Amino acid sequence: MKSVAARSSVYIVLATIVTLAFTWFSFEDGQMLNSLTVKTADTHEHLNPSDNFIDRGVYALRGDEPYAVRMPGYAFPYLPLRLFFPVEVARVVLVILQLLFYTWSILLTFRWLQKSLQPRFALAAVLVFVFFNYLNHIHFKLLPVSFAMSALLMLFYLHHRITFSQQRTTGLLFIFGLFATWLFFLRPFLGPILIVWMLLLGARSPAQTFRSLVLVFLPLVIIETAWITRNYMAFDRFVPLQTTFAGGEFEDHYKDEETKASILALRPFISGFGGDNVWYFPKSEMSWFLSGEDKRTADEVFPEIVFNAGISAEELHSYKQLIQDSYKTYDPVNEAAITAKARELNTQLKSAAPFHYHITARFHTLLNLFSANVTQDWNSGSFTDASLLSKGYRLICVALWFIVMPLGVILSLLSVFNLRKLHYILLIWGMLFLFLYIVNFIHFQYFIFAYMAAFMLISELLGKSNLIHILSQRLKLLR
Repeated sequence: MKSVAARSSVYIVLATIVTLAFTWFSFEDGQMLNSLTVKTADTHEHLNPSDNFIDRGVYALRGDEPYAVRMPGYAFPYLPLRLFFPVEVARVVLVILQLLFYTWSILLTFRWLQKSLQPRFALAAVLVFVFFNYLNHIHFKLLPVSFAMSALLMLFYLHHRITFSQQRTTGLLFIFGLFATWLFFLRPFLGPILIVWMLLLGARSPAQTFRSLVLVFLPLVIIETAWITRNYMAFDRFVPLQTTFAGGEFEDHYKDEETKASILALRPFISGFGGDNVWYFPKSEMSWFLSGEDKRTADEVFPEIVFNAGISAEELHSYKQLIQDSYKTYDPVNEAAITAKARELNTQLKSAAPFHYHITARFHTLLNLFSANVTQDWNSGSFTDASLLSKGYRLICVALWFIVMPLGVILSLLSVFNLRKLHYILLIWGMLFLFLYIVNFIHFQYFIFAYMAAFMLISELLGKSNLIHILSQRLKLLR
């Protein structure tokens, strides 16, 4: 039995390596990457402060101005590397660490699934997850997403160990707290979900609730206290997370970009009628406001519900022009006018069609998310020009997304009273609520964490069902 488990573990590691190698080879227009690292538009915000800290002794994006627009989760592995390596070498080593950590987390995922489910089903489930994950390309990018995915897999593994352990879990709870804290600093929007998860895990044993809660929250308290202290010394005020959400007189770091504060204020209005806030999707409603090259009229862009709320096409065109002019010269007065108008439009729509605003529009957005082409931002050229192998691979990745997300949502509702599955339900519904009603920004890349939870929930439920056992027995008889 041990030899079978060991052989399966080797298969998992080899499958992960082959998948990552395939992704690397076909990453950019079907060509192999020239190096392991891929820079993105956000890379400098995550890594440059660490470079500046090494070179100048100040954690700043540029110059000597303190920086706290992004949480420093990605600095944890990168900053120590910069103590020993120059920039380019450190970044290559960083991606190598991403690949190694992901491979290790996949192996641990298989090992706990193998103990919970039928071994062959566990092997098949993990292989499908590895081969057809729509974000495999992210592990080569200089972004915190890869480490965040691996950290979440580690939390799944540790949750299983803690929940089913018959021995003391003191050390495991503390390690869980460490990974949860790191994940929070890597992807801050997961913070509320992680805190509830930590509370549920710490309170699982009434006799030891206080001690368990202290252990699981201790890493977060220590590291967050250090971050708050650093920010107070840098800004002379209380900044618990990021300056973006600290209020006050902080200058808008993104004042020349599509995510400046005045544009973020427009998101609730667009979400309220079921529109798309992803500005780099050419046909989205947000893109219409931001693009001077989009010559469509408001009547062609917006649904009837907007005009039924008393908002005219001329009003929307004038507002679009105001937004366009704001990018020519930054003026706080204009920014305030854009923000005020966004809130006025949102209030007008919400008052005129409350049910559509709160329910129908969100359901429409959810359907759009579930039917999204999750391979559209791959760097490997268009689908039309892709090879037959690449087309097939993309179609399977998209099909898996189409199946996993809706099925995961349905099964999560059916599992709501299963205490050992609550972390999956928390991730799936927590992400949906957070992005549908609070963030008002729906993009499948952010939903990788809900996708992972849905996939693991489906795997556990199917792996323990009688149907799988029957099919397995029939296959044995055929052999």
